Amino acid sequence: MSAQPKSARPTPGAPPWIAGPAAAKTPRGSDSAGSRELTKAEQKAGIVGVHKILRNWDGSAVSHPRVVVQPFSTKQIMQIIANAKTFPGPVRAVGGCQSPTRCAVADEGTLVDMRKFDRIMKIENDSVTVQAGVIYEDLVGRLYQRGLQLPVYVDFGNFSMGSAACGQIKGIAAPGQSSLLSSYMIAARMITPTGRELTVTEDKGDLIRVVRSSYGLMGLIYEATFKVVPLENRYVEFSRYSLDDFVGRFPEIIETGEPSRFHMFPFRDTIIVEKWKTISTDAGHKDRLWKSLNWLDVYAIRGLAYLLKKTPVGSKLRYRLLDAATSRLQDARSRLMNRVGVDSRAFIKPYPEKAKPWTRFAYCSWAFPAMSYDIVLDAYFRFCREYFDLHHYRNDLPTLGCSIEQDTASFFSPSLSSTVFTIEPMAADPSGWSDFLIDFNDFCSRHGGVPFFNQTPALTPQQARNSFGERMNSFRLLRHKVDPTNRLANPFFQELLK
Repeated sequence: MSAQPKSARPTPGAPPWIAGPAAAKTPRGSDSAGSRELTKAEQKAGIVGVHKILRNWDGSAVSHPRVVVQPFSTKQIMQIIANAKTFPGPVRAVGGCQSPTRCAVADEGTLVDMRKFDRIMKIENDSVTVQAGVIYEDLVGRLYQRGLQLPVYVDFGNFSMGSAACGQIKGIAAPGQSSLLSSYMIAARMITPTGRELTVTEDKGDLIRVVRSSYGLMGLIYEATFKVVPLENRYVEFSRYSLDDFVGRFPEIIETGEPSRFHMFPFRDTIIVEKWKTISTDAGHKDRLWKSLNWLDVYAIRGLAYLLKKTPVGSKLRYRLLDAATSRLQDARSRLMNRVGVDSRAFIKPYPEKAKPWTRFAYCSWAFPAMSYDIVLDAYFRFCREYFDLHHYRNDLPTLGCSIEQDTASFFSPSLSSTVFTIEPMAADPSGWSDFLIDFNDFCSRHGGVPFFNQTPALTPQQARNSFGERMNSFRLLRHKVDPTNRLANPFFQELLK
């Protein structure tokens, strides 16, 4: 059956991070020296900005595209790819602009805003077809009305489904199933770097595996089809462990194969474990309570971190207060939500479409084989303390972790060989974050970690090669065949793939 032609969220004239004649100025978009008024021809071509300064959601990645264009038809996308004079390379497509890395930066190139491609084309019993600019949170709400859901719960709802089709967005899945959303993309329609239209389906096994983790380097995706499943009843069980207890009982903790999330406090030697279960009966939903606790996590905890940073409170006291507040919130979640059901809508945290100073946070993700995760985690706790002793800096938010089942559905899958678990430090205070990343990435690479190109800032080419080995070279050679002029590759990816 067909869905209504538009998604639940109305299409704006331009996304909130674009500034210029077509949109109101915001902190995430501003004029650069070469900015000027648009000509009628440029406006007709869908150009909404010339020489703009644009930022990602948290402001950590800054882009200086020569042209910002908002296409409204497939034909126009083909023209953008083909016309290098009007639309110089690199050509990078964006939706929600959520990534903390520079994977979507288009300095002196063309940034293609896909937010007008926001139609939910078709909803069927086992699949949904959407345009690339549809926002995940809107799609979740529409599917819920039909008694359906995507196979993966994701708590950050502002990303576009075009990003989901070719990136490594992770969440909570059913036991034994992949928690990478792109693995459930079963068809994609794209414009190749030569300006041709291409449809990739599961029949083209090797090609669709590459596309699922191509980050837009194989073609500009404008439409994708994902698997959907009937609404499931899921609930979570919470447990608290000391680090030593967690390490000693790790094989027992993960032996059930149920999806897991960890909230880790390296300076309190504490880990709170969430075990997610899918059941056939209704576990009882408390959506309002879930949403309230999510609101506290997004606004209260990060707001407290923001306020404390602006007060004369010493760093040790500030960290102690934040640890206590975050730990108590997790304790409250454990008491109130233990074995209480949650649907995919209530699971989404209410992050604003445009980050406020008191909601911003930085994060970095690495994945480690399950067989060595307990050893690496013990070393990570020591690393955090030693780094603080040496540099007087530590992350002011808990470190997160999650399980990712073995997944061979995408070329750059972090769990190609076995189940992995992530370590994801987070920080609301960015003052020492960049320096911390250098040492943290080195730590992860030395301990056999696997990065995510869209979620691992400050990644070096050597670290990428250490993790992916020959896959990097194979992808580089394939890329050269389909895009010999690097039309779609920005310096971020050119550096990683060289």
